[in-house]
Amino acid sequence: MSSQIEDKRCQKCGYSPTNTPFLIPEESLRIRSLLTSNDCPTEDEENVFRQIVIDGQSEIELLELRIAQTAALLQSLEDSLLRAQSGISSFKSVLNPVRRLPAEVLENIFLRVHGEAVSSDPETYFSRTPNSLDLMASPWVFGRVCRSWNAVVVNTRSLWTRVKVAMNWLEQTPRLASSPNGRALALFLLSKYLARSGALPLVIILDVSQSGYSSSEFATIITALLSSCSHRWEALFLRDPSGISFTTMQLFGPSLPLLKHVHIWAAPGTENRIDFIAPSLTSWSILGNAHILTPSSRLSSQIKIYSSAQVSYSEVLGVVRQLPRLRTLRMRFPSGSVEAVDRVDPPIVLSNLKELMMMNTGRSSSRNWRTFVDSITCPALDTLGLDTPSGSDFVETLESFESRSNFHLKNIDLSATVGAIFKLRNSVNTQSFVVRDSRTGNRSVPSAVKRILSHLSHLPRIEADPEDASTTVTLQTEPPREILFPNLRRLELHLFSFTLLNASDTMDELMSMIISRTAEETSDITPREIFIKAPDVLARGLVAHPFRYELMQRGIKVEILGF
Repeated sequence: MSSQIEDKRCQKCGYSPTNTPFLIPEESLRIRSLLTSNDCPTEDEENVFRQIVIDGQSEIELLELRIAQTAALLQSLEDSLLRAQSGISSFKSVLNPVRRLPAEVLENIFLRVHGEAVSSDPETYFSRTPNSLDLMASPWVFGRVCRSWNAVVVNTRSLWTRVKVAMNWLEQTPRLASSPNGRALALFLLSKYLARSGALPLVIILDVSQSGYSSSEFATIITALLSSCSHRWEALFLRDPSGISFTTMQLFGPSLPLLKHVHIWAAPGTENRIDFIAPSLTSWSILGNAHILTPSSRLSSQIKIYSSAQVSYSEVLGVVRQLPRLRTLRMRFPSGSVEAVDRVDPPIVLSNLKELMMMNTGRSSSRNWRTFVDSITCPALDTLGLDTPSGSDFVETLESFESRSNFHLKNIDLSATVGAIFKLRNSVNTQSFVVRDSRTGNRSVPSAVKRILSHLSHLPRIEADPEDASTTVTLQTEPPREILFPNLRRLELHLFSFTLLNASDTMDELMSMIISRTAEETSDITPREIFIKAPDVLARGLVAHPFRYELMQRGIKVEILGF
């Protein structure tokens, strides 16, 4: 019988279906008495206790054996698992879907990644754009993965159309600038970079802001190589505080047929008037001192878009009056700017100006803001963007600006603190309204956003009735106030991380606004589109809010983007 039981026991782990747990008798009063004294058990008790010890010791030995066997089995299984994982990893790598991506998909991925390195902010554009001679940056680095990727990179000409050369970076890279061989390598890489772009238009980003530039023969050769492709330049971003590149070398070719945009990062210094032949040029941007590098009279007659950052009010006024075809004016005034600016009388008439964007970069003199607006008249204006000081004085300035210009805005883009926009009289044509809460961390901003949504609502005024103590509120008998922006099609809310508004507050305000603006006699609803950009936590709450679905059921397109 015992041999049959042993035959049923597993040889690897010692398990047997006939195994029964070893039962240890409960501790009795007799055992407790013997343990607390030195008395001798009886003969019968000794026989019983001895048998329990013998059986228990056998169980212990069996358990120890099974533990050793199971441990060995576990180790064997773990070793087998590692061998299996290692064995199939190479096959899994071969089957990776990335290896089967079509060249068109890889091309789009490379273009997107390469494009994300570029910032639209002119102050950070130069620093964030990768250097074209840096083999560890895009697009060079994409081709170092494998031959197939390299083939896609080489054949995707649009990857090589943004060319950045920073002379200070070259000086700090000994491998490229410290020896004749290094400089030859730099010229070879730049030539190859330009050649891979084929005949496509180029965006040139040239940073010559380091000291000693005029005496650098290497820099002269670099710019000469870039100038050899000037017939393909579509945009030029030049960081040249002194303007020396225009006076010490031939930066431009005889003609720039494709050049549309020039952006210059300048600084106080010797003034230079730039003149070249560029029949397609329509856009001019300046960061710093506006008079250091200004377009010639011929170029000024072509410019339709003018942008400035960190440029004084008076300098902007001096430039725009020389641009007769100006259609778009974007300004970011310097923070802490307090200058004596006299109002231009009569105001400068910008008869073709369609878009005016005035953005603040910090604390700026409200007096200068008002003086600037008081100095211009824009009869054709249809897009207005404001991030400016508030206050009753600015309200009067804006009202006077509208009355003087008699414009009819189609698009409005403003910070949450600019409530003066609701004093405008001509709001019938407005179709797009963008509200951005300030990034300054002002805790009053959420209430300002709510106040703006309240302005957009079409609700009758409510107040307490002193004659009836049983009621708390009563509707006034006067008709509801006139709806603002009755033809509004799109409303955008750009909420940033510090805002105190939560999902419920935002959706409640939006729902109240939509209900109040819905015409009772028709099915017209304004706006028809709502776009909200908010931090991820807030965006998730907005997406899950039931009012979002109710708005969509009313036929409103609701887009929510988290960041």
